[in-house]
Order: sequence, then structure tokens, then C-alpha cells
Amino acid sequence: MREVNPLQYAFFTALASIQEECVQNALCQMPDSLTGGQLYDLTADVIIRVMELLDGYAAPETGRLQVVSEKMGLRLQEEPCLELHDVICAYLKDS
Repeated sequence: MREVNPLQYAFFTALASIQEECVQNALCQMPDSLTGGQLYDLTADVIIRVMELLDGYAAPETGRLQVVSEKMGLRLQEEPCLELHDVICAYLKDS
């Protein structure tokens, strides 16, 4: 395993926690077989939770995380200013 700084560790462990919670919730809701709708729900839930992490809600110890495009010099949550978890729902199926 690579060395990570405290922020990276908090981010990666929060992602792992989100993944585990979503999978366990899906397993409890699915009797014996997966359906497309259930998988869309599951993946949308995971993606929304990751956006909440970036927006600073899922792991208060990390605060809001900035994603910056080095190529374009833009911050993901700015210009216009937005909450990623609010906007992503318009792009996902079954969210």
C-alpha cells in the first residue's frame, strides 16, 4: 500500500465506507437477483455519496475538497458555484 497523507487517508477511507454501506443496503433490499433498476439505484447512490464527500458533507474531518483541472485551470465547484451532489442527479438514471 502506498503512503498517503492524513487528508488522502480520510478521503479514501470515507470512500470505502460509502461503498460498504451502499453494498450492504443493496444486499438487504434484494432477495435473490439483481435488476437493472436496482443497479442504477445502487450506482447512483454511490456517486451521489462521493459528490457529498467532495462537497464536505460525508466526512466533516476533511471539509470541502477542491477538484481542479490543471489543464483548464478551473475548480469543479466554481464558475458557476454549485454543490456537486445537487447537480449530479440530473445526469444519473434512477436518482
